[in-house]
Amino acid sequence: MLFNQQRTPFDLRFRLGPFPVTVNPLFWLGMALLGQSAFQAGFEIGLLWIACGFISILWHELGHAVTMRHYGSPARIELFAFGGLAIPAYQQPSAVRRLLIAAAGPLAGFLLLGLVWGSDQLIAWADQNPYLGVLYTFLFLINLIWSLFNLLPIWPLDGSHILREGLVLGRERQPDLRTQQVSLGVAGFLGVVGLIVNFGPPDLRRQIFTEWPSWFRWVIPGVMMTIFLFLFAYQSYEMMKQLRRPRIYDEDRLPWERR
Repeated sequence: MLFNQQRTPFDLRFRLGPFPVTVNPLFWLGMALLGQSAFQAGFEIGLLWIACGFISILWHELGHAVTMRHYGSPARIELFAFGGLAIPAYQQPSAVRRLLIAAAGPLAGFLLLGLVWGSDQLIAWADQNPYLGVLYTFLFLINLIWSLFNLLPIWPLDGSHILREGLVLGRERQPDLRTQQVSLGVAGFLGVVGLIVNFGPPDLRRQIFTEWPSWFRWVIPGVMMTIFLFLFAYQSYEMMKQLRRPRIYDEDRLPWERR
């Protein structure tokens, strides 16, 4: 999500039905970094983590791409470091359609999570082999956490696009600026939480979080995610400055405003 999709000779390219797919080599590195604990449990467990991440993120982007195609736009999928994109041939003119396209990725993730859980309830396949048990755990957790994380109203996550189109439908005069303001606030808040939890004194952590609900620990970011959150916050801050600046030339417009 933070890296440009540069073509390299080492890209993996294939088609998934009507959708061209490109996987940048940094995708594999990003998944390996996110799965350091899996590699500590064994090299084969780490490889299983990468495979589950690949399947889950590709499935997520496929949800976007299928919805884009449903509304008449060809689409391609690109996976790169720490994320991916489904890229349409052209943008939809309808805010409702754009909202549904943004929501389709997380919904696809929840669908895959339901299929994994439901199939195990029917035939208990995860108990047949230790590796199948690890496969079940990884697919369940990745699709749950990735889908919930993408629903946060932080640019450029799906939740921020859903928020933006909701503001358009609500006739907000400055939907882009409001979206970036919310993104800056949410990313900054969670980043500060991650900073305190990961680097703050133990006494301060206990004092702040003792009275907070137990479910809150699931949204407390780790070190790497804390870094990402501050990068997201900075990105939103820079976009807010651009949105407040008067525009004369088309080249000065933000990417999502260009035709």
